[in-house]
Order: sequence, then C-alpha cells, then structure tokens
Amino acid sequence: MIHCDYCNMPILFNPRKYADLNFCHPDCFEKRHAILNARNMPEPFYEEVRAVHDGYCPKCHGRGPVDIHTIHSIWTVWNAGTMKQTQQLSCHGCASKDAIIAFGKASLFGWWGLKGLFFTPVVLSRNLGTILFPPNPSKPSPTLTRECANQAIKAGKYSVLPLPPETETVVLEAERVVAKIRRGQSFLWGVVFALVGIVAIYDAPRSIKSHHGEHIVAEILTILFFCVLSWWNFRKWKSGKR
Repeated sequence: MIHCDYCNMPILFNPRKYADLNFCHPDCFEKRHAILNARNMPEPFYEEVRAVHDGYCPKCHGRGPVDIHTIHSIWTVWNAGTMKQTQQLSCHGCASKDAIIAFGKASLFGWWGLKGLFFTPVVLSRNLGTILFPPNPSKPSPTLTRECANQAIKAGKYSVLPLPPETETVVLEAERVVAKIRRGQSFLWGVVFALVGIVAIYDAPRSIKSHHGEHIVAEILTILFFCVLSWWNFRKWKSGKR
C-alpha cells in the first residue's frame, strides 16, 4: 500500500504525486518542499540529527531515543467539530502518555456529531498506533530529519540547493481534486439534513397530537434547525460549484 511521504498515512486511492513523492492530502502536498530540503542537506547536518535523536527527552529529561510522535484528537457536536494531529518531540514513554490522554478525550467527546461517528474510530486507532508502533529507535525517522532541516534553514544555519521547478498543472490538479471533494461533502450533508428535516415535518403532527400540543415549540425549532443546516450546506456546495 502507498503511504504519504509527509504524514505516513496510508493512501487508498488517487495519491497526489510530485516527482517520486506521494501525498494523501493537499495540506501534505503543500509541504513537499520540506521533504526535498531534507534530502539536500550537507553531511554535518545528519550528524546533528543523530545527536538530537540520541539525546535527552525535552519533556521528561530522560534518556532517548527521541523522535517526532503524532498525537490525534477530535471533538464533535452535530455538524461542528475539530479533528487535528499534533506532532511533538519526545521519548516514546511521554508520547504514549499523551496518546492515552488523547484516546480518553476522543472516547468521551468524539461521538457527539455525525462526523464523529465516522472519524472517531480513525482517531482512536491512530493513537493506538502511536502507542504500539513507535518510530524505529535505532535511527532518526524521516519526520525528525525533515523538522530539523526546517529549523536549521529558518535559523540560517544551512542553505540548500534550489528545488526543482514544479509544473503548474500538478498544483492545479491537486486544487481541483480537493475542491471536488469539499463540494461533494457539502452536497452529501445537505441531502442528509434535508431528509432529516422532511422526516421531522412528516412526524410533527403526530407527535404534537400525542403530546396534546405540549412540544409544539420544540418540534418547530427542530424542523428549523435541520432546514438551516441543509440550506447552509447546499449554499456551500453551490458557491463552490461556481
């Protein structure tokens, strides 16, 4: 299976390519220069990366190996929510503790929206991967090398060779694909909320009658809520289509 050369996530279909690199998402594609920079660094730089890898953990100040570990988090409420990943430089013990905490938070707060039903299991499995499958302790990972290269270049410590020019068609194709995915997501959520609103409208008279009109305000607010969500997603889909 193909893996993303930036975040190392598996790519099931349609990888975004640049030279001999594969990327899973436009965000990773935009950071492709970081990988190429790490390949063009002089030999003394890699000795410095090895020293960081074999040094002390910046979190617990214990002995290494030290590497870049990724912690995943998610929370959702209805159609809103945030799913993100945070990279930290630490030993595997500190990374495992943070991943366990993130696992617990995702288990509590990740299920309260429709997106969370799909993505919370992904976040939980990725945190388990951080705990059970750490980077190779015998050598620095490509992620650590890349981040050290970025910091060294920003500090002006090293200069790298000019990167190969990119073709405009590659960039446009990546932007076209992500725009198509986002339009599809907006259209899908619009249909889902429209169907839920239709069901709520159909069921409202029976519910009001069975409760003798006590819940009429709640029924009206529920219908309006799903209608607004449907209108908002269809509006996003239509504006993206232009």
